[in-house]
Amino acid sequence: PKKVEQLLSQLKNDFSVVIISNNTNKRLRPYLETLKIEGVAWALKPFTRGLRKIQKRHHLKKEEMVMIGDQLMTDVVAGNHFRIMTILVDPLSTKDLKITSINRYFERKKIERLSKQGILKRGNYYEQ
Repeated sequence: PKKVEQLLSQLKNDFSVVIISNNTNKRLRPYLETLKIEGVAWALKPFTRGLRKIQKRHHLKKEEMVMIGDQLMTDVVAGNHFRIMTILVDPLSTKDLKITSINRYFERKKIERLSKQGILKRGNYYEQ
């Protein structure tokens, strides 16, 4: 969406923006070219492979990295395992792949539990 392109364009003024995707290179490439950003395909999230690649490629400290994603079970878990800041955002899409819809089911259950415990509430911001 144009809003995403505009946001990424603004972010690129101050940050290095990288897409870390579990998708194939063929699927990811058109987005990287359109957005004029770097990416890592086959990241195998929630493993930290993609994050390690970017850290090494850009000589980054973990304090200089943040994982922003719309899936608790892949993006946030990968960032937490890598011990970097994570930001969970709402998904843009209303349709998911079958595996993603399975993840979203467990994600909803986890967020419900965390909400009941007062640990996490959708729409709130939490400092580490």
